[in-house]
Amino acid sequence: MNRLRKILKNMKYRHKLTILLVVTSLVPMTVLALYSHSRQSTMVRSSELEDMQSIVEQTKESIDSQTAVYTSLLNYLTYSPDIEEIIKEKNIDNYTAYEKYTEIADPLLSVPKSYHDAINRIQLFADSIQVEHEYTLVPLDKMQEEWWSEGLKDDVRIQWRVNRDRKEVVAVRMIYSNQKLDAAICISLDYDKIFQPLTNILTDENGGIVTDKNDTILYSKTKLPGLEFDKKENAETMLAKISQSCVYTKTESEENDWVFYFYKSQEAISGSVRRLLLEEIPLILACGLIILFLGLAFSRIFTRKIEELTRNMDQVNHGSREVTVSSDSEDEVGILVNSFRNMMDEINRLIDEVYVNKIALKEYELKALQAQINPHFLYNTLSMMNWMAIRSNQMDISKVTLALSTFYRTALSKGEDVVTVENCIQNMRAYLEIQLTMHDNSFTVDWDIDPTIKNEKMPKLLLQPVVENAIEHGIDETENEDKRIFLSFQGKGEDVEIMVRDNGLGMEQEKAEKLVTYQAKGYGLQNVNDRIRLLYGEKYGIQIFSEPNKGTTVVMKFPKEGGNHEM
Repeated sequence: MNRLRKILKNMKYRHKLTILLVVTSLVPMTVLALYSHSRQSTMVRSSELEDMQSIVEQTKESIDSQTAVYTSLLNYLTYSPDIEEIIKEKNIDNYTAYEKYTEIADPLLSVPKSYHDAINRIQLFADSIQVEHEYTLVPLDKMQEEWWSEGLKDDVRIQWRVNRDRKEVVAVRMIYSNQKLDAAICISLDYDKIFQPLTNILTDENGGIVTDKNDTILYSKTKLPGLEFDKKENAETMLAKISQSCVYTKTESEENDWVFYFYKSQEAISGSVRRLLLEEIPLILACGLIILFLGLAFSRIFTRKIEELTRNMDQVNHGSREVTVSSDSEDEVGILVNSFRNMMDEINRLIDEVYVNKIALKEYELKALQAQINPHFLYNTLSMMNWMAIRSNQMDISKVTLALSTFYRTALSKGEDVVTVENCIQNMRAYLEIQLTMHDNSFTVDWDIDPTIKNEKMPKLLLQPVVENAIEHGIDETENEDKRIFLSFQGKGEDVEIMVRDNGLGMEQEKAEKLVTYQAKGYGLQNVNDRIRLLYGEKYGIQIFSEPNKGTTVVMKFPKEGGNHEM
């Protein structure tokens, strides 16, 4: 947790803003998507149930339309005068009865079968019939032998019976005379054809049941795996099994006492919900990508100026005084950027003013010092010291005296502020001659001089602080036996490049770069760098390269006489 907090703390502001924008957009979008999906899932489930109810209603109406036809046919036959005559004429001889049965009853009871393929047969059971005629006219006492006769009520209304084993459906109408049963008309129907509308709507994902008002199963069919029913089970037991993995709807027939159940597996309904979710996922992903893109774009827009300001401030921290960021907006960031620019302008103005005054002061001090020193008196004194040293056979003293004379002669340079490179080389030779004597010749000086630049102009006393630094902080600090200082004077195109390299103690590069900034403890190299930049522009100055135990290299650049440079 602490690690995550640290990562978030150190993360770029733009990335933090991106995360904030994305999260604040994704959270309500996710909540809205979940709510929408929940509502749509509920609607899909409700729609599925409505569709199931509509299907079972249409199926019921289709079956009811069939049974209504047979009900009408049964009513027609019941009140047919010919049927009534057959039922009432009980004392009729066999021959006359046969003629009537053949001419009247047979056509009346057989013709409907040719118009309705679901009719297996139509039978009239009557007390007046003594001998069974074909399959249409049967004595009343033989009705007890029929499977459907059991449980018939003494009711003049049509009664429906279904036998699943025999695959038969019958509609029976009882006819009474003086509360005595005289006859019964029975229409036997094909079981599969009657329930064909229900069979047609069944698939591998659903099933159907038809019961009577006593919950006796009249019809049951399903292809769903795991759902197996015993034929002896009643509707309540079957529906309890179905409810475990399915949902069902029901409707009651208007033509009889049948109840229609239509059920569908939860998996099938869930499949519809999953399909809905699969359709939503691409939209959700697209919205997520749009939010991410907008978050990145807006965070980039909002933080662009802040990042530019940060980079510019980092450059200032490393010594640059140039302001590269700008803003024309009046918001907080714009005010901050413009305030930074105004501050840096003021700092640069003050720095330039201080540096100019500082250089002018140094120049005045140098001239004042030169004015105090009488060159002729100094040269005559050093000449006398040299003559006295020679006369006393003190050649080392003579050598140092000549070097000191040369050093001051080249340093004073008749009061001139700008000298030639040749003058600088002579000054450095004399200075190093004195330093070698002071150090008992403990180090070696190597020279590499381009003769074509000897007459180029440069500020005087520019190189002495650099060489002094190389001796005091490089050569004197190292224990290396082969101590060396290398001085190079070369022409590089339109510029003059002077390099001072030692193989002394060296330092870290980061520390070396600070020697020319305001963070340096001393002022020697910083003043040299400032003088060059003030005289020739920001692209000139000195560079320092160093590595621990391998020495330090100082490179100084300024333009040749007549070269293009900014003052």
